[in-house]
Amino acid sequence: MKGKGDILMQTKKGAKRISSVFYVPRLEHNLLCVGHLQLRGFHVYFNEDMCEIKDKHGAFITRVKITQSKMFCLKLNSQIDSCMHTTIQDKS
Repeated sequence: MKGKGDILMQTKKGAKRISSVFYVPRLEHNLLCVGHLQLRGFHVYFNEDMCEIKDKHGAFITRVKITQSKMFCLKLNSQIDSCMHTTIQDKS
């Protein structure tokens, strides 16, 4: 892991910010920690091959299907100008 940042997910009710997404260089996907989502008030539901995320008010954010590699991959809306903001902390 090289740092953490925020992502914005476009929903029908506007953009929702998800904080503390891990940035790992050369990794195909950003990592969202279910525990971090829950601590920030999001609700995460798993049912068979689906994962659903709702905000703290119960408003639907997204639903994703499991991939063959057993991951739930979110497809972010590329129309958001800064969909990923990453802060890299140098620990040297």
